[in-house]
Amino acid sequence: MEKPFKTSDLGKAAFYLLRGMTLLGCVESGEKGRLFFVFTDHPERDNFEEEWTSGHDQVSASAYFRAERQCKKKLQEPIEA
Repeated sequence: MEKPFKTSDLGKAAFYLLRGMTLLGCVESGEKGRLFFVFTDHPERDNFEEEWTSGHDQVSASAYFRAERQCKKKLQEPIEA
């Protein structure tokens, strides 16, 4: 099994979800009020990161907002230990 990947950035989390990464859930970061989205890592994650940071990401706006909504719903679920 691949090592899980974490991010606290909602925008990136939605983008990774759109790119096919599997969102496992959310965990507390140890800092008050901060959570991490936890994904199964993906062999193309470095490429996804490059797309995101360079601004060359091409996604549907409506699909992005649906993915963002999915991430926000995960925040409402019980937090894994």
